[in-house]
Amino acid sequence: MKVLIFYILLLLSGSVILSCQDKNKPLPDAVAKDSLPVKKVVTPEPNEDEMLPNQRFGKSEIINPKFPRDLIFGIWAEKDSPACDFTIDEKVFFLCDMEGDSDRLYRINGDSIFLDNPTLIFKGKIINVTKDSLIIHWQQNENPQVLLRWKD
Repeated sequence: MKVLIFYILLLLSGSVILSCQDKNKPLPDAVAKDSLPVKKVVTPEPNEDEMLPNQRFGKSEIINPKFPRDLIFGIWAEKDSPACDFTIDEKVFFLCDMEGDSDRLYRINGDSIFLDNPTLIFKGKIINVTKDSLIIHWQQNENPQVLLRWKD
């Protein structure tokens, strides 16, 4: 029994000694040469301000548009939709089906559109726009979105 107690005390004292060693002590050269470098990747949590839309663009703007502005502006809905998907004008991209804060700032550069959303910028490519239709291929969608101009 005394031998068992001796071995238990020996194990406990060894673990205490190991846990008290200096963690910042450099590795011996032989170990350091054979080891792969380790990079610690830290992904910061977004703070509350970064989670809010319209923090990235100071205002909506259109730069070198590939399509006429007056064709892009309007109320747009998918075919057979009972409500509009969004409205776009000079100042804002308004998401029709959102509750609460539905206004988004946007940027159109050539045929690309960037929409400021709470956690990321939605990116899309305006494929075509006419007086009656708008086709946008949003980056996160597999297929382009075909929209029709909302008629009263």
